[in-house]
Amino acid sequence: MGIGTLRIALVVLAGGIVVFWLLFALLGSRKRDGQNAIVVLRYGSVLQMAALVFALAPPSLMACSVWLRPLENEMRLLTLGASFLATSVIGGLLLIEVVRGQIVVNEEGLTRFSPWTGQATLRWADVESVRYSAVNRWFVLRGSNASIRVSRHLKGMHTFAETVKRKVATERLSAVAEVLNTV
Repeated sequence: MGIGTLRIALVVLAGGIVVFWLLFALLGSRKRDGQNAIVVLRYGSVLQMAALVFALAPPSLMACSVWLRPLENEMRLLTLGASFLATSVIGGLLLIEVVRGQIVVNEEGLTRFSPWTGQATLRWADVESVRYSAVNRWFVLRGSNASIRVSRHLKGMHTFAETVKRKVATERLSAVAEVLNTV
């Protein structure tokens, strides 16, 4: 394969990735409004837009770099393309999480819908402990059958915190009581 053909192939591939992530962002969201939902926790529009930018930037930069940069070495061109493709995957993983991840909170418990681990349900009566990770900025609700992480970056956190304080026994909230009051 010649340099010119390789250059065109990489630009077409970059364009395909851009179209794929745009379509995913537009069509990929599966909003699950559970029955009797108090709140459905989702990432906000700012984080969704940032994730889209992170997913679209590497393939766009790849197209510009490959097309405009005069590389005459086929191996350098392949290396450049491969590095941009790798960063495209990383940005895409963030986009998938932000678009598809959500948690439905209702009177019976929580149901998490994750693109990575699928669906998990934890009833309020089964919550054994609630912890908070300041580093990760998420709550971890643990039960005998499931563990659900709830990021503070999700919209609807105030309603979530009020529901947790109302539904989970006080002795199980001692480690996170202060944090729940600041949400």
